[in-house]
Amino acid sequence: MLTTAPEIVKQVKQYNLDPKYFITGLGSVGTLVGMSRIFKKELPEMKIVGFEPEQSKVYAGFPRGPHKIQGIAPGFIPQVFEKELCDELVACDQDEAYAMQKTGQRRRNIGWNQLSCCRSGSFEICRKAQLRCYCYCGLFR
Repeated sequence: MLTTAPEIVKQVKQYNLDPKYFITGLGSVGTLVGMSRIFKKELPEMKIVGFEPEQSKVYAGFPRGPHKIQGIAPGFIPQVFEKELCDELVACDQDEAYAMQKTGQRRRNIGWNQLSCCRSGSFEICRKAQLRCYCYCGLFR
């Protein structure tokens, strides 16, 4: 049985895809660390982006602050965090995340959580890089 990262790598290669980014929220960082270790070896051209709230940019070296995005930015950096695995740290404004969540609620039942933060920020990354946005577990190409 494959875990998430090897399964994504398998399908990327099977379908000849070329993802440019893997985007994830920075909470306990288990997803970032576990998946990035595999992606750095198997898909070295893909950039790893970690999102945290603008209001609490602890991973970027700022003091923690109050924010309303659930499941992200615990206010400290977990010991398992490996900064070298993250190519870019991006701050997401909670108001933008909330607006994204409201749009998502109208279309699908999307909660106001780290997904809203990642979605709002990932659309901006794709716009700047002039990429089409396709999402598969946070992969964008």
